Amino acid sequence: MLTKENQDQLLTSGALKQPQYVAAISVCLGAVAAGTVLGWTSNINVDLELGKFNNITKQIYVAGRFFTGLASGSFCVSAPLYTTEISEADIRGGLGSFFQLFLTIGILLAYTFPLVYSIALHSILCAIIPLIFGMVFIVQPETPIHLLRNGKDHMARISLQKFRGKHYDVEAEISQMKAYIEENQKYQVSTIATMKTRAAQKAFLICFSLMFFQQLAGINAVIFYKGDKFEASGIEMKVNMLLL
Repeated sequence: MLTKENQDQLLTSGALKQPQYVAAISVCLGAVAAGTVLGWTSNINVDLELGKFNNITKQIYVAGRFFTGLASGSFCVSAPLYTTEISEADIRGGLGSFFQLFLTIGILLAYTFPLVYSIALHSILCAIIPLIFGMVFIVQPETPIHLLRNGKDHMARISLQKFRGKHYDVEAEISQMKAYIEENQKYQVSTIATMKTRAAQKAFLICFSLMFFQQLAGINAVIFYKGDKFEASGIEMKVNMLLL
């Protein structure tokens, strides 16, 4: 009898990898934008404290930080989900790692821009990145699983065909996706009922602990205030260069 892993390999053995990599890279361009949001203040903290807001009021500044932070947090959920739903099992892990990689690239860009440009131009360059993401990602289709959940079988086939190549027979994989969705719907229970099971409690504890200790390590505080920390240390080297 074939195992589920062997079935996945048989289903996707003739599929093209390139469209999946292109889709994963295009959605992770949004992670670059999220990274610039995280690192935007690090190299310009001192200038901001001196009131160099370029005629922007503090209220607008705070509101902007709130909405960009909200968008970045939402994207941190939706982008990995999209990548997972469009990728084959044998490359899913690799494509899933793109998000964190592109996020750190965005932070690096936010550290680099102020070395050369003013706060205004630095902010404009950071704002251009999500526009590039929008123009690139808009041509990507919805995930086949999302379309199947909404009863759009024909569009799901077109979507999967684009991700797997025009010569790939999508029917077997579509059937597998339908079976997965039907199984989920059949055993669908409320969140409260799910959390009463030992498996869910164990998974929740592991995930919560990982996120708790990641935040407890203070990595976000390091990213946000690294410039201030270097300056307070009294190191003579230019702070902007130390950040890199």
